Amino acid sequence: MPLLFNSWWGVYVWIKYYDTLYKMTKPNDYIVYIESLKTIMSEKGRIDALCAMAKASKQNAWSLVSTIKHPVFILIGGKIKGEKLIVVLIF
Repeated sequence: MPLLFNSWWGVYVWIKYYDTLYKMTKPNDYIVYIESLKTIMSEKGRIDALCAMAKASKQNAWSLVSTIKHPVFILIGGKIKGEKLIVVLIF
């Protein structure tokens, strides 16, 4: 695991990085979401999983992008503290 994301300050670093992803106005529930994210990322193994995902090769996925012939609609759903979370990606 990279030193940047070790167990002592990894959650803090991730939250600070995540905060930079919002260049404009943050959602109204942003503070509540961040508190939930801190709790989740503090669970044993979460930072390790994040680092593994970041370091994993994306070559297999990228090699298939050129084979896509039609628009793609991806809908991802879940819950954070009982609230529905839906992410929509359109390619």
